[in-house]
Formats: sequence, C-alpha cells, structure tokens
Amino acid sequence: MTDSIIVQFIGLFINVDDFCLVFEPEYNKKLLEDGTRKRIRESTLSLSEVMTIIIWFHMSGYRTFKDYYIREVSIHLRWAFPQLVKYNRFVELMPQALLPLCFYFRTRKGKCSGISFVDSMPISVCHNRRIRSHKVLSNSARRGKNSMGWFYGFKTHLFFRWSAERQLSMIKENCLPFISHQAMLMIENLCQIWLKAYLASFLEIKATSHKSCSSFFMPTEFS
Repeated sequence: MTDSIIVQFIGLFINVDDFCLVFEPEYNKKLLEDGTRKRIRESTLSLSEVMTIIIWFHMSGYRTFKDYYIREVSIHLRWAFPQLVKYNRFVELMPQALLPLCFYFRTRKGKCSGISFVDSMPISVCHNRRIRSHKVLSNSARRGKNSMGWFYGFKTHLFFRWSAERQLSMIKENCLPFISHQAMLMIENLCQIWLKAYLASFLEIKATSHKSCSSFFMPTEFS
C-alpha cells in the first residue's frame, strides 16, 4: 500500500469511528427485547472496524469479498486490525453492521449544488421461469417491469448529483456559449448509462448468488 492509500484508509476509519462513538450508544438504547435472556457473544472487532472493512472493500478493486478479506485484509491490513477474526466469523458479524451502515451513509450525503438525476435499475433474484420455486427472497421480491421487460426481484433507485458549475466552466473553455436542453439530456443519459454499467460490472450489484436477505442487503459479493 502506498502512503496516499494508507492516509486515505486511516481517514476513513477515523470518520467511521467518530460516527460510531455517537451512534452506537443511542442505537443500543433503542434495541427491542422480547423478554428472554440471550447470550451476547462479544467480538474482538469493534463496530467501526467491521464497517471500515466493508466500506474499504468497494475501494479495493477486488471482485469478491472473500478474496478481498483473505488476500487484502488478512495480509496487508493486519497492522490496522490486530484482533482480526477469521473470515467465517466476520461474515457472521456483517449483518450487525447493516443498519449502522445505512445511517452512516445518510450522514455522507452532501448538499445539492447543481443538477441532480434520478433513475432506477432492476436487480433480478432469479430467472422468470424460476419465480415459483424461488425461496430465499420470496417474502421481499416482487414482479416488476422496466424498459427491458418483466423481472422478479427489486428495483434500485439511483440518485446522483451533477456539478453544474464545474461542467459549465469546462464547456465555456471549449468555446460553447451555453448548454442546450438537448445537450443536457444527452449528458444525463450518458451519466445514467455509465453509472448502471459501473454498478453492474465493477460492484457486481446482483442478488442471484445470495443465500439470505441479510447477505443481499449487505453490499458485498461473497462467492
């Protein structure tokens, strides 16, 4: 790891840890109980460490989480996590970080300073011919339709911002006096195509290989 990547990693962990110092006490107060006594197995990894490892996966360039954890975290990031657990144990800890991750990402949203785009893309959990036999996500998945046809699964809504000032200055440097409505629509379509391709190929956003609802909502690919 280069010095710049190490600085970026440490900055991410500090940011996540500061969030957990405020969030975790309030979160534990609001957890519901059913009255029965439960054995709480303490982990050597803190919540902020688990969240940092999950977030860093999407910045590591690895295609699967298992390769990332064994080849990157267990070797090159061992210095950052001296109490690191085995891979199977870490997979058990991941569902506990799902809700805190959702709240953390909400705190990362910036202010809209220009134009924003909204679009959606389907995430099929199985082929249409296997809908009746699908069991894993049967309580959550629904039939839907988009421009490519019918599917069974979920629809992900994409919301991303466009820095109007930066693009306007760039276009002015190219001697274009203004952005027409048609040009803006073309830019929007290009952004949507690129983002969908990025989510589908690089992040491998799909649900066909997940064995449980929690593993689907956790943004990683295990196999």
